[in-house]
Amino acid sequence: MESPIGIRVIDDAVPGCAEVIEVLRGFEWTPSVIIRDATPGVPQVGEERSSSSTGYPMLSWSNPPVLHEANRQVYLALDQYAKDWNCQFLDIEPVSVQRYLPGQEYRVHTDHHATMPRIISAVLYLNTVEGGETHFPHLDFSVSPQEGRLVIFPANFVYAHAALPPTAGTKYAAAYWALG
Repeated sequence: MESPIGIRVIDDAVPGCAEVIEVLRGFEWTPSVIIRDATPGVPQVGEERSSSSTGYPMLSWSNPPVLHEANRQVYLALDQYAKDWNCQFLDIEPVSVQRYLPGQEYRVHTDHHATMPRIISAVLYLNTVEGGETHFPHLDFSVSPQEGRLVIFPANFVYAHAALPPTAGTKYAAAYWALG
């Protein structure tokens, strides 16, 4: 898949995604929230985001082995991306996993905000569904969700993106953000 400069798509980046979903089924899921610049640091439920979310630490001895291995693979890919672009990061936020039922979405947004100095974003698709693409409207580019596919891109406004609604099946995607 030919992608625009700055967007890296890695197929089969993480094996065992079905096992990750099975582990996550036991987690508590809540309505997904957004952070608005007008109310920094105050999570809000908004109409532009209709998914459910759960999360876990990027690195923790309490993570089950399958989560630890998935995170390790994503970290290695993020680290290589940062080296290739000479873009060092200081930390990675806790992993945020989204569950999208058919028709649920997250409208166009950026991942970097004044209160969240994210410099690199990554989305790991945990399963394959119909629809549910990550769409980059400024670049007229979309990435389809396929189990194990990892998409890495800058968190800035040029790479504003939307999580389009799945048309069939429940989509699971893990978001990772590297901080500068």
